Amino acid sequence: MSVSKPSCPRCGKHFTRVSSRNRHSARCLQGWTAPARRKACLTCATSKLRCGLERPGCARCRSRN
Repeated sequence: MSVSKPSCPRCGKHFTRVSSRNRHSARCLQGWTAPARRKACLTCATSKLRCGLERPGCARCRSRN
């Protein structure tokens, strides 16, 4: 006996669980895209510190120079 895997009606991606397919389908049919991630400046990222995200340099970077 062959059991068919649930798949997305739009893109055809296969899933092992129906609940995963349903969640994916809701986003796939709406054309959902992930929101852009905010990135810390290199100095704050290296130091693992919170970045103010100001451009061209955050307050921490300006105070160090």
